[in-house]
Formats: sequence, C-alpha cells, structure tokens
Amino acid sequence: GLIVPEFTGSHAIFGDGTAGFIEIYSSGTLTFSKKTIVDVYVMGSGLKGANGSGTTSGTISYEYGGKGGNGAKGASYTGIEALGDYDITVAATCSSTSTANASSAFGNIVRTTGASGGAGANGSNGKNGSSGVSIPFGDRNNFHLNYGGGGGGGGGSEFNRSLGVSSQYMPGSGGSVGGGRGAHAVDAGAGEANTGGGGGGGSGSYGTMKNGANGGSGLVIVKWGF
Repeated sequence: GLIVPEFTGSHAIFGDGTAGFIEIYSSGTLTFSKKTIVDVYVMGSGLKGANGSGTTSGTISYEYGGKGGNGAKGASYTGIEALGDYDITVAATCSSTSTANASSAFGNIVRTTGASGGAGANGSNGKNGSSGVSIPFGDRNNFHLNYGGGGGGGGGSEFNRSLGVSSQYMPGSGGSVGGGRGAHAVDAGAGEANTGGGGGGGSGSYGTMKNGANGGSGLVIVKWGF
C-alpha cells in the first residue's frame, strides 16, 4: 500500500508511495498510517540584516550600509522509523540580527543552531549557503544546491560638505538560495520564505537610513523510498 504521509499545514508532495518526499512550509502534524523508514531534513530561519548607520567627522559625513543577516544551517537525519503522528515545527520569519527563532523540528528531532551562508557587509554580496549542510541529504538531483544564503550588505556613501563632493557604494546581492538584497535607494529584501535565507542589510545613503530586512522562514523535508 501507499506510504504517503498526511500533513495538516502548508506543504507539497512529490513522488508517490514507492518513493517521494514532502516539503513542509508551516508548522502542523505529520501522520504516517503505516511504519515507514524516512530521512528528515530541517532548516531553521535566517537572521535579520543590520540597520544602516552614520557618523560625522569634521565636514565629512559617512553613511554605512548594514551587514546582511547570516543564513541558517540545515541538518539531515537518516533512517528514522516513523509511525503515527509527529509535531512539525517550521521556524518563523526572524526579526533578530543575532538570535535565530526556535529551530525547525520533526517531533523531538531538532536541528542544531548555527549559521550557514556568510553575510555581506558594506555593500558586499552575501555568500551562498554552506554546501556541506545546505543541500538536503546531499541530493543534488531533487533539491536546491543550497539553502540558507546570506543577506547582501546595504549601500552607503561619503559626503564632504565643504567641497560638495559625494561618493557612494551600491548594495550587495543575496547569496543562494534565499538571501535578501541589501538596501540602497529601495528597501532591503527579506530572506526568501522557507529557505532560511538571511535578510538584506539596511542602508545609510543620502541621509535616509533604511532598516535591515527580516530573515526567511525555515523548512522541513521528509523523504521515503530512496
């Protein structure tokens, strides 16, 4: 018989009872009607990007772009014997620059807290998610190459009031997968939902400070029959 599980929250199922996987996008209850050997991947939330800042030294004003948020770190667990109901927790969007939300979890199996993609600073690009932990199950055929990309750094500028001369640097792009772009003339981009991507950093350009954006929510993947 089929072993496709049922889930009460937002999700998508790929494959069938012979071999498949379920991507889970929100918290809920996962139910297996018969004993099934599964592999589980859990990805937490990315961190929020830092706000822009500014300072003045004499006649020169410096406006600094904020650092992007770090992406989350994923973890894989293999060979789990599943039967019955399991509480699934998907880490929500994160509004902290230093502390991720509660870890995504499959029952009492929880990812370890940690950063993946490095964050961009002062307009530099965010880094891609770490390949060692961010490719679910190491399976490049069925899943993204990376999750947990870091957020790009925000743009900034320098203005010499006595000379009326200004210079600026542009924001960085987000890392793959899910990192948000840094702010500049527009607001910072949030980490992409269900990727654990970090939020883009805020900007300090043109005297208008823009805040950093939130980190993206997490993800749980459960596969069977592979």
